[in-house]
Amino acid sequence: MRGLAVGPLRGDGFLSGNNLGEAFAYDRVEIIRGPQSLLYGANPAGGIINLSTKRANFGWTFYQPQVEIDSLDSERYQLDANVAGHVLNRRVALRTALLDSTSHPWRQNLQRTTTGQYIDFSVELLAASHTTLRLSAESKVNEGIEALSGALVTGIPSIVPNSSKLVLLLARNDPALANIANGFVSWNVVDSPAGNSQLSRRIERHSSATLTSQFTPWLQGQRIVAKEPLKLDRLSPSGGARHDILGRLIHDKWEERAV
Repeated sequence: MRGLAVGPLRGDGFLSGNNLGEAFAYDRVEIIRGPQSLLYGANPAGGIINLSTKRANFGWTFYQPQVEIDSLDSERYQLDANVAGHVLNRRVALRTALLDSTSHPWRQNLQRTTTGQYIDFSVELLAASHTTLRLSAESKVNEGIEALSGALVTGIPSIVPNSSKLVLLLARNDPALANIANGFVSWNVVDSPAGNSQLSRRIERHSSATLTSQFTPWLQGQRIVAKEPLKLDRLSPSGGARHDILGRLIHDKWEERAV
């Protein structure tokens, strides 16, 4: 921000935040600029980005389904629901968010699939001080066939010099393209043919417990206990599953690594 370093993503102020690839579990994204980031336990001069997760609401019950479909056959199904009531004369509420999404960009052979589950349970322990115990957990799995730019043409020096970039051949509409892969290469597939796309899987999970009390209208206390987010990338031994020049998927076994 303004040429200054920005701190890591924060979840609900103090927790390590997940990535912003899918925000189905968030109510809002806050941009905390400048030294105000000290309020959240960080000190980067440029501020921090705070992800505020959805919270169970004692006041109402609702169900909000959402369906999105586009012309590229992408599909997104999302549910946000909240149930409120009383148990043993105490207010309780449960909120859940579910996601099932498959997105296809305009480039052929590429896609991303995401499934996610989020749950938040709150119980009011002491009404006089608004003391509330909140338990939350989130799990998200991203699996995608992603482009790797910079495909090179080699082994056919009679047509084009070795290590020629496909994007340059396309940019100048080189006649040699008609003799490469039977004319298959175009702007739609330039970043996804053989050896130039990879299949990756990313798994993220975290959980937390928060105890909050409102002592006065201007003084609030909060105690958070959290399990550090689990973030794993799983890739095939060759650096990712790949497509051949005809778009067929070549997939090896998964390897797991922490990130």
